[in-house]
Amino acid sequence: VGLLISAAVAFQRLPEPAENIPPLPRPAEAGSTEFAEQLRRIGPELARSAPPAEATDERQPAPTYAGQTLDEWRDRIRQLDPNDPRSAAAVPGLMELVADRQVPWFTRRDAALTLGRLGKAGAPAVDLLARLLDEPPQNNVSPASWSTRALALLGPDAAEASPRLVQLLRNPARDAGDRMAAIDALARIGAGQPQSLPTLISFLTVRPGAASGLSDSLAITFRELAAQGLGLMGAEAAAAVPALLRAGRDEHESVRQEATLALAAMGPAAEIAVPGLLERLVSDDSEAVQDAAETALAAVATREAQQALAHLLGDEEPEFRWRAARSLGRMGQAAADAEPSLLVCLQDPEPQVQLQAALACQAIGVRQAEAAETLVELLHSDKRQIRIQATRSLIAAPEAARQLLEQLQQLAEQGDPQGRRAARQVLEQILPTNESPESR
Repeated sequence: VGLLISAAVAFQRLPEPAENIPPLPRPAEAGSTEFAEQLRRIGPELARSAPPAEATDERQPAPTYAGQTLDEWRDRIRQLDPNDPRSAAAVPGLMELVADRQVPWFTRRDAALTLGRLGKAGAPAVDLLARLLDEPPQNNVSPASWSTRALALLGPDAAEASPRLVQLLRNPARDAGDRMAAIDALARIGAGQPQSLPTLISFLTVRPGAASGLSDSLAITFRELAAQGLGLMGAEAAAAVPALLRAGRDEHESVRQEATLALAAMGPAAEIAVPGLLERLVSDDSEAVQDAAETALAAVATREAQQALAHLLGDEEPEFRWRAARSLGRMGQAAADAEPSLLVCLQDPEPQVQLQAALACQAIGVRQAEAAETLVELLHSDKRQIRIQATRSLIAAPEAARQLLEQLQQLAEQGDPQGRRAARQVLEQILPTNESPESR
């Protein structure tokens, strides 16, 4: 009897034939009450042998954003014209894409940048983009890396995001790349927000260490970027002029150069910088910084700057004379009062000074005939770059050059080989085809 009972119990534990076991729900329904009841009733061992329920054709619908799927939005973003006023209709859908963390990061990025390119039409997204500055990374990509770019594209229309951008920039624990992007965004938004300008000024002197979260090389880069940012702000950042002048004495050439170029970008608003710029022009040991100082003095273009450069035309150093002449030429007609000093420089013993004085006369619109005569003489200079610039300048002023046909033709026939070649090039360009040397 005992054996029969044991056999009966064992028989009950054997798996039932599959056809006798009710089908299990599909995996999508695995958490349902019906599923739990079936497991309790048939036991886990029998459940493993149960056939799946009949497959159905039910699928989860693809998510939509303002009525369009992801694929449709990707096509739409590629085709969207930011300059078309009708593109503003895409803003709500683009914002939905940006806000949804289930959307792939690259699609969110593209949607955000599209909002930025829409300009004022994309301004409703500013608060959303600003909140993304603090969102955790998605697939190891920081949303701040692309939301800052979108805010930069929006420019002044993204002004309300400035406090969050300042917070990001000042946080030493944040990614250096995101902080750099914040500098650009703040600069493009402008100096209208109270914290923006002081923050960028403070980064002109940032140093490496735990307080800044920057290495030696990154600290230099941040000082450069701060100067560039202030330059982007232009005249509205004129309060930064003293700080930029101090940055012009930084131990690193690249920082000095960027600080000086930032002053150039401010134009006449940087008038108080003229003495400091002259100092950079004559005392800096970097040609790049000297070039930047030339550019800045020309951009300031005040009477004080013009007078200071005219005085420099008489300096004993040839380099300072030709740099002063070149800067005056960049001022254009604003430097007309420098005509007497430039006329003297046309006879300078240094060819480079003669060249720059002649080019300045052309640009300012004074002493055109005398300038052309000097340029013809420079066609047989033994310095190739001087010959090239003299040739191009004569071609660019054909009326003045035609007044010197006799000298040009004589040089084209009897001068040294280099001078003949240069004179022929000028004649070919300023004379009708049938009168040029090539037609003879």
